Amino acid sequence: MRKVVPAMIILLMLSAVVFFIGWVSFFVKPNQAGVVFTKTSGWSKEVVLPGNFAWYWEKLLPTNLTLYIYEPKIYVSSIEINRDLPSASHYSKYLDGTPDFSFFVDCVVEWSIDLDYLPTLASQRKVLPEGLSEIEESLEISVKNSIQEKIFSVLPKMSTDGAMSLISLNSFTNEIIKQVAADIPSVRINHIQINDYKFPDFDLYISGKEMYRLILESRQQAVQQANASVVFEDMMSERQLEALKTYGKVITDYPLLLEYFNLTAQTD
Repeated sequence: MRKVVPAMIILLMLSAVVFFIGWVSFFVKPNQAGVVFTKTSGWSKEVVLPGNFAWYWEKLLPTNLTLYIYEPKIYVSSIEINRDLPSASHYSKYLDGTPDFSFFVDCVVEWSIDLDYLPTLASQRKVLPEGLSEIEESLEISVKNSIQEKIFSVLPKMSTDGAMSLISLNSFTNEIIKQVAADIPSVRINHIQINDYKFPDFDLYISGKEMYRLILESRQQAVQQANASVVFEDMMSERQLEALKTYGKVITDYPLLLEYFNLTAQTD
């Protein structure tokens, strides 16, 4: 019995050592994220986060496992958009008062690199922690371009007269966040704060677009009718010319008919 107790203690101590060696998440501090690479298995698809238990048996093998510690930051980008809706100048001419269909948005975007994307960033794009700052500029450009594109596409669907309530404004920003997430999976949009905006009357814009379409259709129909009239006149002229040629040939072959017509005219 006396021999069993020390053996149990040694076994427990060895188990604790093994457990501690493989406990990878222990080395990840708050505001950090880890990505595991092992010589035996390659890159892990799971992100190691502080507070989440992560144990890798591969770490029991010396120099087999490398834990890359990332310190993702929260970025703040200012975006200002000032442009016209598509073909706004054409539609505006056919409405009373030539309304202005330009819009303006001044917003601040809070974003960060999606932690779940870090393994892909490391394994496929070969971006390790020291190279994270090198892709910040390109990611910010992608975020700005995507948000501008989404704002431009989402705005007409809001069907507003130029003024948004707080509820519709929140729905507007939530829809943009949703679409940008689908467009750039490597980025997480945390918040969009719209500081100032001016939206046109989209219902009026749609009316102008419809009126412009009707006018184009009317012009096209008028052109088609004019072309048909010209073709008809050309056909009639050709028929009349052919008839005259036929009459001339008959009179040439039968000159007595010409004398007959003259006598008939004199009698009348």
